[in-house]
Amino acid sequence: MIDGTPPFRPETGREQQWQKEMLRWLEDRLDEQNILEVRRASSNISVLEWAKSLARTGELTPLKAMFPQLAEFISKPPGKRKQRKPEIFNIAKVAADCSKRIRQLWLDHHGQKNRKRGEISAEDFAIVVCKRWFPKQSSHLSVEEVLAAGKPSGKRAVAPKIPRHKGVLTR
Repeated sequence: MIDGTPPFRPETGREQQWQKEMLRWLEDRLDEQNILEVRRASSNISVLEWAKSLARTGELTPLKAMFPQLAEFISKPPGKRKQRKPEIFNIAKVAADCSKRIRQLWLDHHGQKNRKRGEISAEDFAIVVCKRWFPKQSSHLSVEEVLAAGKPSGKRAVAPKIPRHKGVLTR
């Protein structure tokens, strides 16, 4: 181990110990990334902007607390004709994101990101991490679901058009 980083592949006979070490290391790195992301996101917003953004969603309590003299005039924003459905928490997408970040960690620290067939994959590690962090939501999670969630959805890119060749004039 270099600086607490487990090797990319386990030594013969130490597969179980290696899995535990790799899982602990990956969880620590992912947790550090999450903490940095939350700090970065929260450092750019003032308390007033935070209260305003909550008020736009219908949660008026923080804004009313900031301006008690105007509390009676603060009301919910008018509803739009077509409300978007709130995005439902999708554990498969969270696991897919974790697997991408795990591959990037492996690339940064080991110079490799793909493992051999039969070895535990980034998706397998991501599932274990999600089961530890979200045990209730991820009890049913499988590698196939994680792989499917990692693929792009929506309109696919249109295949490039092949230019038509005009017939060659013969004399």
